[in-house]
Amino acid sequence: MANICRTMYEFFQSSKLDGSYFLLFCLSIVILMKVNDSKNKWIGTYSLIITLAVVSSPLTVWLLSLVFPTMANYYQLTMLLPIMICVPFASTELIAGNENPRQRAIVGIILGVFISVCGNFGGFFGGNTMTEANHYNEEKQEVVEYIGTLSDDGGLVLADDEILPFITSYGNNIPLLYGEDIMLFNGDLGILDEYDDGIIEIHNLMWTPEQNMEKVAGLVEDYGCDIIVVNRFEGAKVFEGNYILKKQTDNYLIFVKRN
Repeated sequence: MANICRTMYEFFQSSKLDGSYFLLFCLSIVILMKVNDSKNKWIGTYSLIITLAVVSSPLTVWLLSLVFPTMANYYQLTMLLPIMICVPFASTELIAGNENPRQRAIVGIILGVFISVCGNFGGFFGGNTMTEANHYNEEKQEVVEYIGTLSDDGGLVLADDEILPFITSYGNNIPLLYGEDIMLFNGDLGILDEYDDGIIEIHNLMWTPEQNMEKVAGLVEDYGCDIIVVNRFEGAKVFEGNYILKKQTDNYLIFVKRN
């Protein structure tokens, strides 16, 4: 439960960095619930219930994660928020509420500017499209090149979600325990048939390496992983297990299996 609360907090912190679409979404709910149109009121009511009872409730997220393990990382669950429905419907209501064509045009322009400066949908669903974490910089290049040299002999790599896309894009066919597809939300509500339960558990544990590093190391050894790349955390130097800390950068730690 504590891990889920922290994941939710980190999600909303990162989404604020990319814009204010959640605030825009909340304002849209208020507008839709105040209009006379019954259909729009229903959309507003549904959105309010989903936001309060599901997406904003750690208990609900925890219960859902027991059935659908990948829900524990929280990001997929936010896809239930009908942002792309509420915002345009509420905008239409505000524009249509003005009978004067000139006033409608002015309101439309103001709304267009306001929505634009709020950010982007990608920034909300994932929280990192406009941040430094999403750019291939010198540090990431250093990490990718380093694990590339370590995996020249075919060593299997377990990588954090943040660095994983860059390994697949810039790494020279570096073998990975799982690919980016494990992060995708699909129609079966997170049940990823192509990965067994053990790999899905490892992926979920990687969200909090400072708490789960020892457990991750024990699990990935059974899959023959030689290299683990995680976000940097305090206490890594004193970590004892079958993997040793081989290299660290400002934001990443690279563990290598003991010989």
